[in-house]
Amino acid sequence: MRQKILIVGPIEDLGGRELEAGFVASVLKEDFDVSVLSTGNLTHTSQFYETADGIQMVSLKQLLYKRYWPLRPASFLSYLKNRRKAPRYFYVNNKFNSKFIKSRENEILKEHISNHDLVFIIAHLETLRTREIIEYCDKMKKPVIFRTTGEISNQTFPLYLHKVAHFLHHSMHNAQRLHEKLSEITWSKIDQTAFFEDKLLDIPCVDKIPTAFGVIGRLSPEKNLENLISYFSENGNEKDTLYIVGDGELGMKLKMLSANRSNIEIIGSIAYQEVSEFFKKIHCFIVASYTEAGPLVGVEAMAAGKLILSTKVGAMPERLQETDNDFWFEPDDERSFREQFERIKSLDPSQVYEIAGKNREVYIERYSKRTIAEEYLSSVKQILKNN
Repeated sequence: MRQKILIVGPIEDLGGRELEAGFVASVLKEDFDVSVLSTGNLTHTSQFYETADGIQMVSLKQLLYKRYWPLRPASFLSYLKNRRKAPRYFYVNNKFNSKFIKSRENEILKEHISNHDLVFIIAHLETLRTREIIEYCDKMKKPVIFRTTGEISNQTFPLYLHKVAHFLHHSMHNAQRLHEKLSEITWSKIDQTAFFEDKLLDIPCVDKIPTAFGVIGRLSPEKNLENLISYFSENGNEKDTLYIVGDGELGMKLKMLSANRSNIEIIGSIAYQEVSEFFKKIHCFIVASYTEAGPLVGVEAMAAGKLILSTKVGAMPERLQETDNDFWFEPDDERSFREQFERIKSLDPSQVYEIAGKNREVYIERYSKRTIAEEYLSSVKQILKNN
């Protein structure tokens, strides 16, 4: 009889967590019965479905709305008040229902946990409801694998994390910060992969002095795009262009900042299937962020055979070891950006091709879909065996 695994976390519509959750589910379904429960705002358009290979997901809010009809009237009024911007179940957790929600959420969580042999959390360390999930698993003697997302800061970690059976991290950097405090908990490093790698590996490695630079991500403060626009405008010439792909809270502000800068083009969001077309357009990918766990687009740039200009953030320093791609800048320092930008522009085409080729070789060796899938399966099987 196949063992049952519950994947749970704030899996919503857009982002690396959604794509990764779908990939993990599709990998594990080959050997296990897999269910997925989202504790976030989920619709049928979620990027989870782009990598989930037919696996369906349900959200906590959907179940609350469906099962407990007394919650529906206030949900519907909130839905109307918010001009029907989202599905009705999004509004189940409102001020009128708030005193009834917690116990019902807990009932659903307990039910799902009890019906599975292992719970696989994909979330930030202290995401809402993580504590309840871990403690219910502990009481029911269900092992927990925790796939951390986001950068882990130096902090005091809550005691309930000691009840996790195994942690999975994107980088040694994240792992060390947590396990200096939780030294008794086992962990593994499993990085990200390019989910549509075939299309990226088909792109020829860049073999010319870069003039087209690109960024993909949320247009939010931690991505440091305001500084990047300023740095690029000051240091790029008339032949250089920076393409910024994404959507988010800073969208309008960034468009205003770049309005009179002819070498900055803000494209807006694109479908994940179009990422390979974006990488065909650029020569060098830029990671300007203050904080990251990965990012996912970093390994995609490696698979696409591009140069990478990056801050020393997330898993990027580990990924680019042994590639000769050592173009690092400080997020708040234009001078360091200028130095690395000029280094890239001073390369001859043969040097560009060699570095881009090494980025791809390292991707294939360490981060291919097959490699990462095998690492996930091995970790889950070992934890189930141990428990």
